[in-house]
Amino acid sequence: MKSLAVTLEECEQLLDCSRSIMTLVEVVLLSDLDEGSRSAPQLILNAIAGARHLADEAHRRAEGALDRLVHGR
Repeated sequence: MKSLAVTLEECEQLLDCSRSIMTLVEVVLLSDLDEGSRSAPQLILNAIAGARHLADEAHRRAEGALDRLVHGR
């Protein structure tokens, strides 16, 4: 079983990746506004879905770590 510290470190890395993806999405959208163009909407939607997946996975792992900590599993 992984230690709580390792799990929390993984959660932090997942959230950092999620934030990075959302920052890139923001940059692309702001660039589109400045240039009056539109990037591929599907690409934007896929990036947002990917960021959401990473954040959800971090949340799931954090909940599991908390459960193990509270219930000693």
